[in-house]
Amino acid sequence: MCRRADTRWDCGAQARRRLAALVARATTVCRLHGQDRYGRDLGVCTVRENDLGREMVLSGYAVSYGLYHDEEERARSSGTGLWGGDFVRPQEWRRSNGGVDEPPHRTSDRIETIIRWLQEYSSGIMARIGGD
Repeated sequence: MCRRADTRWDCGAQARRRLAALVARATTVCRLHGQDRYGRDLGVCTVRENDLGREMVLSGYAVSYGLYHDEEERARSSGTGLWGGDFVRPQEWRRSNGGVDEPPHRTSDRIETIIRWLQEYSSGIMARIGGD
């Protein structure tokens, strides 16, 4: 729930409606770039070549978490979506309710993903050479 002045509003439902409108009657394509430390897939999803994450952050119904900082600043400065009132960032809510302190997701860091892949690939080769 979010607040605008003294009124509570279901910003989560509003965000779901925004996302549903973006993907309505269109094919969604996701390109995965790796996984986070919990094994969850990370990537960028597009509809009609529009980045859904970017669109959600620009519309003020998602927050930046490792990507889209400029888009968040634009939404914040214009008071769009969540930024038109008060809310608790999801990572802050999780932290204050006993959740894990997550570092930002870094889906845009392709070099880190490539390095991780090379390390895993070379480890596999070394294991085969060593007989493991």
